[in-house]
Order: sequence, then C-alpha cells, then structure tokens
Amino acid sequence: MKSIILKTALAFVAGASLVSCGDFGDINDNPNKPTSAYTSYLFSNVTRHTPYIWNDERYSSNRSDTYYNPVYLIYPQYIAERQNVQYGTMNLFTGSTIDTYRYVLKNLKNIIDMNTNDATKNEVCVSSFGSNANQIGVARTLMGYFYLHMTDIFGMIPYSEALQGEANLTPKLDTQEEIYKGVIADMKEAYDQMDASSNLNATYDKIYGGNIAKWKKMNATVRMLAAIKLSDVDPTNGKQWFVEAYNDGAIEDNADNFVYKYYANTDNENPLYTNIVTGARKDFAPNKAFVDSLNVVNDPRRAVYFTKNANGEYKGIPLGIKQADVSNYNKDNSDFAPAMQTQDAPLTMYSAARVLLVEAEAAVRGWISADAKNLYEKAVAASFTAKGLTYTDDVLQNYLAQDGVKFQGTDENKIMLIAKQRWINGYFEDGVEAWSDWRRLDFPVIVTGSYSKELNINHVPYRMPYGSSDRSATPAQYEAADKIQGADSPDTRVWWDVKDNREK
Repeated sequence: MKSIILKTALAFVAGASLVSCGDFGDINDNPNKPTSAYTSYLFSNVTRHTPYIWNDERYSSNRSDTYYNPVYLIYPQYIAERQNVQYGTMNLFTGSTIDTYRYVLKNLKNIIDMNTNDATKNEVCVSSFGSNANQIGVARTLMGYFYLHMTDIFGMIPYSEALQGEANLTPKLDTQEEIYKGVIADMKEAYDQMDASSNLNATYDKIYGGNIAKWKKMNATVRMLAAIKLSDVDPTNGKQWFVEAYNDGAIEDNADNFVYKYYANTDNENPLYTNIVTGARKDFAPNKAFVDSLNVVNDPRRAVYFTKNANGEYKGIPLGIKQADVSNYNKDNSDFAPAMQTQDAPLTMYSAARVLLVEAEAAVRGWISADAKNLYEKAVAASFTAKGLTYTDDVLQNYLAQDGVKFQGTDENKIMLIAKQRWINGYFEDGVEAWSDWRRLDFPVIVTGSYSKELNINHVPYRMPYGSSDRSATPAQYEAADKIQGADSPDTRVWWDVKDNREK
C-alpha cells in the first residue's frame, strides 16, 4: 500500500502540468503552491532550494532528509561535530530525491509547460515574468543543475522517463553516463535559447535579478564543472563539452557569482544562523584537518572563515571522534566567523575562483589553450576578494610564493595544487562539488577518525545510498539499477570515479 501511495504522490507532484493561471487554487500555507500559478512565483520558490539541498548547515534529526543533511560539508572535511556525535558513522546515511522532484523539478517543468502551452504562454501569469524563450532557457538550466547534483550524489536516478505523471508511474533509473549526455545537450540548447537582450522580472529572481547574460554564464559554468569530471572516464567527450562551454563564457568575475541572498527575517534566513541563533544550537565547528591545512600556509582566509580561540589560535575539531572525546576538543576550538553567522549572510554555489581553477586544470590537461599559472593566481585573488578580505598585493604575492601554494612541479603536482585551492575556496560553498573533487582527484586526504576506524569505516562514502522511501516507490526499478551500477552501498563508486582514493 505504501508503494502505491508513493507512486501516486510522485506522479502528481512530478508530472502534473498547469493548463491555466488559476489551477493552484487558494493554498497560501504552502510556499510552493502560491495562490495564482504565476511562473514568477514558481521560479522564486525553486531558487530558494538552490543552496538548501546541497549545503544547508541546519541540524535535523532526520538524517535521510537531503534538505537538512550536513554530510556534504562533513565529507570534504569542512565541519566536524562538537556536541552530539552522529555523523562519524558515515556509512549509515541514506538520502532521498523525492523532495527535489516534488518541490523543484515539478515547478521547473510547470514553468516550461506554461511557456509552451498555447493556452497559457501569452497570459499575464506567464508574460509578466519575461519572454517565453528566456523563462524556458533558465528553467532548463536549473533542471540541469539539480539533475547533475542528484546523479553525482546517488549515481543512477530517474531522468529520461521522469516527470511524466500517470503516463509512467515507474520511471526507470538512467545511468549516470546517459544523464550527463542528456543534461549537457539540453543545457547547450537552453544556453542558445536564452536572449540576453531582454531580462526576466528582477523582483522574482533572487540570484541574478533577472539578468539573462549572467544566467548564460551560470549555464556554461554548470557544463564546465560537469565536463571536467570526465577527465578519467571519458576525456574525449569531457574535452569537447568543456571547450564548448569555455567558449560560451562562464563565471570568471565575482560580480557573476551564483549566489543566493538571504534576508534579515525568519522567513528566509541563512541556515547557519538558523542553527546557531534561532535554534540555539552549536552542533558543528570547523574541521581540524581543514583548519590545520590553512595554518600551514598562513592562509589569510582564516580570518573570514574562523574565530580565534582564547589563546589566539585557529583550532578545529577532528572528524569521526568518539562522543566521550568531544569535550577534550570542545574547550579551545575555533568557531565559524561572525560574518558567516548573520541572518542575511549569502551562500555561494559557484564562484569565479572555482571556475578559474577548473579552467586552470583544463589548461594543465591540454584541453584549452590558456596560461594555467595565470588562471590559478587569478583564482586565488578572486577568492580573497569574494571572501571579503582586505589585502595588499604584497600579501597576495607572498602567499602565492610559498611552498604548498606556489604553482610549480609536474602536471600531477599542479593539479593537486589546483585541487587544494578549490578545497580552500569552497568552504561553505557547494559541498557536493568539494566531495566530487575528493572522489575524482583524491584531494584532500581524508582522515576518517578513530571512531570510524573502530567501526571498520576507512573512507568517506563514494556515493549516497538511496533512502527507503525512494526504493519502496518503485522497487523493481531500483533493483534493476543495482544490477547495473553495483550494490546500493557507500562503497560503490559513481560512473566518473574510476581511480583509487588516497586514504589513511
């Protein structure tokens, strides 16, 4: 019975299409179902989820809830537990895609349908937000963003047969290779479809204020970040897709960063503020491995990432320790910097620094004709600026000249330096991207901790297993996926993760 209910629910939320502006009814209590089916409202609510799903630091007792799951900051060693040790047993977690289909992809599909349906595309509930082509192009871009994140987390997911409603209650799970090829092709079409000579209604676009030129750069960025992941498994397609996106023009300036802006009110506040201030909790602290790595090179970003302890030191808490040992580390650890804890502190998903560093990697690999060293150093400068540092050129040059930072050595060493800077810059940005860097480039070297080792856990998960709610909805389809990609286990690797990780 539960399976039937879930199938029906998924069919309704993922497959229903609107046929008029009034189809949502009077449902004011649900922010995802506004009183009128205006595409601007649907879009505004979708964008609220762009940072929530991947790096929400808010505590939740439901560890199967991807929306409020901090593991994507724990896996790359950005944070560690300082109160209740629950995440040291990393292999126990599962995730769910259901809410992403329900609250995000459904609404994006509705935006596309309303802009293509002759009965709605010229009505004020659609036209008031912008041109049909631009609405469709941005919606397709965001669909690609979410699909790529989900497949990088879980591997196989419903894609080609998803969002069909009652026409298909049991959509198959596509391979990650199929999803990548489909998403890249669709996003390129979306890029070409968007017309930067006109914009969306800025009031309802909390990310780019309706600026289509910036959305096109975000689109190219998503494609570049996807393409670089194919460096080991499919470099031919990876290079082709990367060059195409690179030529289209990605985010290379902080003014174009993909950022969600929170407000100083309880309806839309920063999730770290929610945890620490609104929730009066202190569940997490900076991770010791991350803090120590910045200490070794006297990284200036420490001042905007952490507070100093009573001794004037930057100190973190190790990952995967026992509950009994927490108090030993919790006496003199650093906290998150005050600016990160404000109610309206923005969250960055993609930054110019990350893009420039990915371009530097592509240059080292010979995928593009560019100066890798120049891109690397521009990325560090962009990171310093975006993080709010006030610095002189001498500070920047001295940082770039020291061992462990200076761009030198073999191509392999240069890629490790690039990976290190992506890790440092990515603090409280897109945790899934940082986790993906570790899975593909084997950096940083993850220390799983004493508690984890006692439980015979010697590595961070390679993928997130499916939650029971997903599997019970269409069990036969998930069993078929297991036969293709391997056991539904954190030990099973995603498609592009083909090399052994360096572990301790």
